[in-house]
Amino acid sequence: MCWHIDRLHRQPIELEEFAATCTSAGVSDVVTLHGDLNLGSGDGLLVARLLAAVAANESDAKSRRSQRKMLELAQSGRAHSGGWRPFGFATDRVTHDPREADAIRTVAARVIAGESLTSLCTWLDTQGITTVAGGSWRLPTLRDLLLSGRVWGQRTHRGQLIGPGQ
Repeated sequence: MCWHIDRLHRQPIELEEFAATCTSAGVSDVVTLHGDLNLGSGDGLLVARLLAAVAANESDAKSRRSQRKMLELAQSGRAHSGGWRPFGFATDRVTHDPREADAIRTVAARVIAGESLTSLCTWLDTQGITTVAGGSWRLPTLRDLLLSGRVWGQRTHRGQLIGPGQ
């Protein structure tokens, strides 16, 4: 039993796999709060396939809208709101976190002076400065932080510099 058939799957291939599983298990009726489907009949499977196509289209449309919004935010220099906050910033993604911003400046200066990222990861850990997820520093995380346009006021989108950040 499920709320609606499009909550059970979002892609037509998932429906076909589900229908095959139901057939092999001897199950033909799917009960939803919005109606029943008989996957064992041609008409019931047709309706399920049409609903799967509509669900896939809506999922794709939502993805396109989300991608357009992310590009719009990037082009205007504004930060996006999903995921972890960036290291060095408060939860509003604009205000600098003084302790973390100071750590970025220190690490950047030490890298320019020739210190290795490995030793800087160790230094950050010994100073009790964790990643935003609360974890230990790893080379890729620190490298990505130092190469991020965000730390010098730029906005990126999909790995490309777009322009000045907020």
